[in-house]
Parts: sequence; C-alpha cells; structure tokens
Amino acid sequence: MTALDRTPHIEVYDISVAPTCTEPGKASGSHCAVCGAVLSAAQTLPPTGHSYAVTAVLEPATCTTRGSEALTCTVCGAQTTRATAALGHALSGWVVDKAPTCTAKGEQSQHCDRCGKRFNVTELPRTNHTPVKDSGKKPTCTEPGVTAGKHCKVCGKVLKAQKTIPATGHTLKTKFVPAGVGKAGARKTVCTVCRAVTEKKVIPAVQSVALSKTAYVFDGSAKTPKVAVTDAEGTKLKQGRDFTVTYARGRKAIGLYAVKVTLCGDYTGSVTRRFKIVPKQPTGLTFSSKQSCIVLGWNEVPGAGGYRVLEYHADTGKYTAVGTTKKLYCKVKNLLPGEKHTYVVRAFAKKDGRLFWSAPSAQKLTATRPVKPTVHVGANGTNGVLSWNDCGDCVYAVYVSNRANGSYVCLGTTDGRIFVTPAYTSGKTVYFKVRALVRNGTTDLCGTSSAVTAFTF
Repeated sequence: MTALDRTPHIEVYDISVAPTCTEPGKASGSHCAVCGAVLSAAQTLPPTGHSYAVTAVLEPATCTTRGSEALTCTVCGAQTTRATAALGHALSGWVVDKAPTCTAKGEQSQHCDRCGKRFNVTELPRTNHTPVKDSGKKPTCTEPGVTAGKHCKVCGKVLKAQKTIPATGHTLKTKFVPAGVGKAGARKTVCTVCRAVTEKKVIPAVQSVALSKTAYVFDGSAKTPKVAVTDAEGTKLKQGRDFTVTYARGRKAIGLYAVKVTLCGDYTGSVTRRFKIVPKQPTGLTFSSKQSCIVLGWNEVPGAGGYRVLEYHADTGKYTAVGTTKKLYCKVKNLLPGEKHTYVVRAFAKKDGRLFWSAPSAQKLTATRPVKPTVHVGANGTNGVLSWNDCGDCVYAVYVSNRANGSYVCLGTTDGRIFVTPAYTSGKTVYFKVRALVRNGTTDLCGTSSAVTAFTF
C-alpha cells in the first residue's frame, strides 16, 4: 500500500456578524471546506453600546436642585432618563440695595443672576447733609417776604427755617387830573412804591355848553339866558359846584352879549357863549299901488336903525332885496302893470360894526294896478259882444246900466277878453264898462275901470 500525500485544505471564509448596541458581533474567520478544520478562528466583537441624544428636559435644574432629561438612542431608538446636576449660583458684582441717606444707613450685596438671591450683605454707612441756601425775599406792598434759610439738598430736611416777613402795605397818594371841554379827567389813588392804582374814578369830558336861548327880541329889559353844561355821559353839571357863569353888563339894548362859563371843581377851563338881542318883527304892513310901482308902509320898530324890504319868490322859495330905508315906507319901482308881488320887511340895527336883524314880517301880497281897459262893443243878433285889451294878470268884471250915470249891475266876470251879454230889445241903448281886477282868491287887491261905452241894439 502506498501512502498518498496529504491534500491541501480548501479554505472557506466564515461570514462576519456586526455587533449591535446590546448584542456582541463576530469578526470574519475561515475553515477548510473539506475537513472543516478551523483555519482562522473568528473573533468576538463586543456590543457597541447606546448612542444617546437629549430629546426633552423633564425638570430644569436650578441653582440648588438637580433636574432630569429624556434620552433617545440615535441607533436603535432605545429611551431612558438621566439626572442633571444643580447649576450653582452665578454671582454678579456688588449691588447697592439701599442707598445710605443723611439720616439712615444703606446696604449692598451680590445677587445671583439666575435666582436673584442676595449674598454677602454689607452695611453702608450714613451720609452727611448737603446744605443748600434758601434765598430770602423782601416783602412788597401786597405780598409777604421771607428770611434766608437752609435745607439739605439730599433729604430735604430744613437746616435753618425761613421766617415770614409781613407785606409792607401801600404808600398811597391821590392824583387828580381835571376834565375839560372834550377832554376826560380822572381822580386816582396810586401807591408811590409799586405804582399800583388802588382806586380810579374817570371824570367824563365836558361835551356841551349851551345857552337856553341865543336870540331875544328887544323889549328894553335885561336878558339872562340860563346855562346848561353836559358831560359826555349826558349828565348835567351843577352851577356853583362844577361851573360858574359871568354875564356881560347891560344886556338890554340890541346887540351881541358874551356869557363866560368857567369850569371848576372836577373841571378846568372856560368857554364863552354869546346871545343876541334883535329888533322886533315889523308889523302893520300895508301897500298902495300904481301901474309901475308899489308903496309899502309899516309900523315903527323901537331901536331899529333901518328897514330892508325883500320880495318872496314862490317858485324858488327865496327872497331878494328890493330896497333899504330908514323911513317907514318904501317905494318899489319899475314893475309891470297887473302883477302880483309878495313882500316882507326886516328891521335892523347896527352895533359895534355888526348888523342885527329882526325876524321877517308877515308876508304881504300886493299887486300893481292893471292897465285901463279899452272896451269895444258889437252885436251878435240881439246879444252884445264886448272885447278889450290885455290889462295884466287880471280877471274882468263886466257892468251894465240903462243910464250913463245910473247904477251899474255886474253881468259877470271872465278870465278872457271877450264877453257876450244877454239879449236886448232892438233899438235899446245900454251902457257898459269893464273893470280889470287883480285878485287873491276872492279878495280884490286892486283894479282899474274902463270908460263907459254906450251901445244901441
């Protein structure tokens, strides 16, 4: 028998097993595929252990107590908990908990920044007062003053008390400014120290100084008009207290007289007012007239030095002078026949180079005599027809008589210059005349009659 040489092993590798968090693993080895001999032993790999991560804080740790937190394995998901250590105090620098004052001690300590607990509490000594001066104030007329003092700037404690000084009161003086015409015055009480006005009374200005009458008619008696003085508020001032009056002498004759008003009391200044005495109004105005003139007459006015005659024009309402005379009559010439004219007379007197006029007399309506009518008579059947010339601003009255020297009867009046008579018997002779009349309403101012004219029918 012949021995054969050994054959070599046929090596086969064993599969490795990875370890887990809790289970061991195995490294790769080998064995013979024929005989199973272990050619390379597989080594055991220990468990890897859990790889924990914090997933939640279950109880926070404080400065003095431990906390806890939840853990989860990031590989297998296994969960567990663990305790966390106390944090311990985190002290800051020194903090003044109570500042010392002038009257009390203070404190300082270290504080934990997390829990706020104080440590190492230390006393701080009391500070001294910081004096500040309190200024004094002098008293015024109305306000009290105070003395100087001191207090602590820090705690406010009064170190030296201030004392009140009473007000001095006003030192009064009365000032007076009198009122005048158009100027107000005042009486006021003023303090000579503070210039305050404690009392003031306004004196209204004098606004009006008037005489009760500024024109009188001469009658030989003395004239003494009353004086009224009124202030700006309409109050009448009192004579003797607020003003005095001085009258010019005489005051009887025609002329101009002064009244001096002197203000007094609360007022100052003077005012002169004047009044006049004028001639009386002329009376008894009469007239006579011709075709081209009118003669006016009137009664004598006592004290008058002359008279002026004025004509009134109704269309304008104005007067024009037609004559001045010292006599008691005046002739107005160069007028037209049959015209109406209205006149007044004013008396005047001259004194100290000034003329003083009376009021106009009552108006006097006058008229110049009309032209004498020249009558023409004709017939219209049995009626007579009379005509005549224009004689002025007239009406015409027609008269008839059976005899030339007999009694005449008025047949009628007309504004025209033709008049038709009643019928007469044929062969009858009658006598006519016409009178031109200037009338005021129903009153004849003047007239002129024609010659008698005979006519046979």
